[in-house]
Amino acid sequence: MKNFLPVLAIALLSATSTAAQNSNFVSKGFHITNDPYFIDCVAKQPDGKFLVSGTFHRYDNKAVGNLLRFNNDGKLDTTFSVNNGTSHTISAIAAGTDGSIIIAGNFTQYKKQTVAFPFIRLSANGTPDATFQPQRSGIFTHGINSMQILPDGKVVVAGWGLTADRSSGYSIVRLNKDGSFDATFKQNWTNEYIKGIRVLPNAAVLVFGYFSSWNNNPSAPVVKLKSNGDVDSSFALQGTGLRAYNGSPTVSQVVVMPDLSLLVSGSFNFYNEITVNKFIKLRPDGSMDPSFVIDQNVWVNWIDNAELLTDGNIIISGNLRTNNAYKWFIKLKPDGKMANPSLAVGPDQDPAYYGSVGLFACANGEFIALGQFNGKVNGQKVGVFNKFDASVQPYTDHLLPFSRKGRVVETAVDSSHRIIVVGDFNQYGEEPGNERNFITRLNPDGTNDAGFNSYGANAFVGSAAIQQNGKIVVAGSFSELNGSPAKYIGRLNENGTVDPTFNTGAGPESNASMYDVHISPSQQIYVAGSFRKFDNIAHDGLIKLNTNGSPDHSFSNAGLGSRAPASIVHLPDGYTLYGEGSMHTTMYFDKPMRVYKLDATGKPDPAFNPPVLDYNVTKKLRVGENGAIYWLGTIFRNNNSPTVISQPIIKLNPDGSLDNIAFQNLRSNLFINDFEILPNNKVVIACTRIGLYDSLDVVMRLNPDLTIDNSFLPVSLLYSLQHINFDGNNKIIVAGEPKRAFRLENEQMQNIAIITKNGLELQANDKVIRNVLDTTAMAQAKVGNTIDQIITLTNTGNITIDLLDPATANVYGQNSSEFSIRPISNVSSLKPAESMQFTVRFTPGSVGDKSALIRIPFTDGIQQSYVVAVNASAIASNTVTGVDDLDADRTVRVYPNPLQGSTIYIDSKDALKSYEIINLSGQVVQQGVLQGQNSYAIRLTKSISGSFILKVKTNKKEVLTKMIKL
Repeated sequence: MKNFLPVLAIALLSATSTAAQNSNFVSKGFHITNDPYFIDCVAKQPDGKFLVSGTFHRYDNKAVGNLLRFNNDGKLDTTFSVNNGTSHTISAIAAGTDGSIIIAGNFTQYKKQTVAFPFIRLSANGTPDATFQPQRSGIFTHGINSMQILPDGKVVVAGWGLTADRSSGYSIVRLNKDGSFDATFKQNWTNEYIKGIRVLPNAAVLVFGYFSSWNNNPSAPVVKLKSNGDVDSSFALQGTGLRAYNGSPTVSQVVVMPDLSLLVSGSFNFYNEITVNKFIKLRPDGSMDPSFVIDQNVWVNWIDNAELLTDGNIIISGNLRTNNAYKWFIKLKPDGKMANPSLAVGPDQDPAYYGSVGLFACANGEFIALGQFNGKVNGQKVGVFNKFDASVQPYTDHLLPFSRKGRVVETAVDSSHRIIVVGDFNQYGEEPGNERNFITRLNPDGTNDAGFNSYGANAFVGSAAIQQNGKIVVAGSFSELNGSPAKYIGRLNENGTVDPTFNTGAGPESNASMYDVHISPSQQIYVAGSFRKFDNIAHDGLIKLNTNGSPDHSFSNAGLGSRAPASIVHLPDGYTLYGEGSMHTTMYFDKPMRVYKLDATGKPDPAFNPPVLDYNVTKKLRVGENGAIYWLGTIFRNNNSPTVISQPIIKLNPDGSLDNIAFQNLRSNLFINDFEILPNNKVVIACTRIGLYDSLDVVMRLNPDLTIDNSFLPVSLLYSLQHINFDGNNKIIVAGEPKRAFRLENEQMQNIAIITKNGLELQANDKVIRNVLDTTAMAQAKVGNTIDQIITLTNTGNITIDLLDPATANVYGQNSSEFSIRPISNVSSLKPAESMQFTVRFTPGSVGDKSALIRIPFTDGIQQSYVVAVNASAIASNTVTGVDDLDADRTVRVYPNPLQGSTIYIDSKDALKSYEIINLSGQVVQQGVLQGQNSYAIRLTKSISGSFILKVKTNKKEVLTKMIKL
């Protein structure tokens, strides 16, 4: 399965080089401007302004955060900073009458500052309000999906698992203005879905969604609550209430009218057995208002939003149809009749997306729509965010102002070192005329190749391979390539035009997914996917094509029952190797996953016996020296073998058996997302260092036996690293996605870059901290006191490195609240050999061993970060701690003694090699190798306590000291 994310980096590597950006390569990045799902949630303020959050990265070609505010005319509100944003998703927004804003989601930072709770209140200009502390309420916030601010500042919150006693159901609670739990409001719940809440006069609340019970009592999917949380029985649906043809009825939207009547839409067909068309008007007591009947000429599949316009009419959005044509929006009179048959707008043609996340009325009967509609009206692109006039026609100056970074899935490099890029994007750079749908080619300097005459495919392209003659084979989910029919597979000439001689016959069966394209040494084409038939003949997800694209049915793996091969390689002996890769084809996990080795006819090699693994999805296979096979997957579990396999990459011997030595070498805290074998047989990996409070994405290099290659300085990028490729000329292509937490107002959209050598290193206490795997130990501190340590960042490379902003250097991790970092000098860039200093401060709030990560963002053309771990120990303020000088010349010092935590710190002028912990009976209870330079740390196992002997060895001698662990 290939489903990778964008941002490319090409690295020039030698045996001992480190990695950084080459300024000779400049790229403008890949974008998506037509995603109908840019907008996650919206909220309207009482003053008519509205707030918008979503997955976008840019607005009007400027980098922005994920929370924006717009004036009622649709223009961006510049009084609300565009840099306001969270590290992760905002799931709900509420606006108060005093201008305050409350946001909830799963974020850990707002405006690059850590927040204690992913549920915060902002002032009118976007500044966090520290007086709102919902953590005091004890509710769980990750399930919040709707909330409203009451006129008195209290907050009504609805969502899944908000409270411990109702953790398995949807609850609705009320918080006081300071965020504490309001016990005067009765807690309500349902085991089904709450879609939204509306505030009514006198602090009453209307709740609607998909539920048939309320507080364990049968209920309609719309309930009115009194100001104390009790169900208001004065509001009740009559008779049998709402009913659907099939299943339970749903209320998806409620509009409160000025007279407190309600416009209600959802998946229902009857009200008290009266046929209705999924849209009705209720009186304040819950009875149906028969004066409102939606026009019989309007066919409704669903209505997701409705809004009362300033001209008294009503605009509805959803999947609608009138005059035998689909519409996005239809304007209705107050009685439900169409205002005019022409007052409806929809796409010029299918396919299109329908619906909206929000509708906001403007002056003179105009409105703004945000959300999921996407297509063309009168030949103009429309979607995501548009202003419409009173005749329901879009303004052309409000078309598609949002964009986000595209998804680059795979790359291939030709003999001229031009880069073929495929994935999910529709534009390269920002200039008009650079539309590139799912495929493009870049020159070696990163500019778009104007000689590549392809405007792309009509759907996703997931894999590409280049033949020796320069022709490019691509596969994905498309049905057209450059406007010509192509069923999921096609070939382009070197200049980007479609190759008409490439003919795959009937091709794969419909609705198949293509996962990999591979060119064999003899230039035949192997394609893997989820198909069971190709050219109407049985094939188990693997087909061999001749050079003209015609299927070679003499090669067949039919009958093996393999499921959706995801990666194909050829072995030196002529065999074909592939691994199963589609989880959705084995959704019940009833059969183990495995690697197959096939001969020239497609038959399995009986001498090849790889481990049989449960719950695995293959991502990549590669062959190293002496026929060794590297197998990367997402999940590995033991099936029949006594060896428990729990790591994402394993090395197999040529016969398929597990290489147990390499298996034991790989560090368990490195989750590998992708890898590639270099000509020197070393393994470059894109990985996530796991086991931390916050994940860290790193490019590293391993030796062939999967041990870490210490000659390669790991590079920590501000991206989720997912994909690596190698072009045969010491260039490595890394793919990933920029992390939201580090978006800046002047963010570079360059998500392709060349990594070359840099010598950035950090020094603390005369110890060089080279990479993310190193740790610096601070001195011990007493609770309530503060200690500082100065660290020096030096550019030892040959290019200038720009610090994104020294003030954005931060500390994160499990004990981050007890550490802080600040620059001593406000330096914006480091030329070669230049340095700058930071102060790291440790202020412990409790006794124990503490750890965190220091992250210093920088760029040398691609956004990266220098990350190291920091450890410190805190003791009680009345504890007397000792420092033992083990030699008369004080070459070795050990502290603290007595030991209150679990970490022993050692300073030594001579290099230390190893240590032993010896109990008073003379037994060695712990030992190990000491890693570091001049400063070392030993973490004791939990079983060690009381008195013991510490013995350390240098190249010259052994020294011992007696220690006590309290």
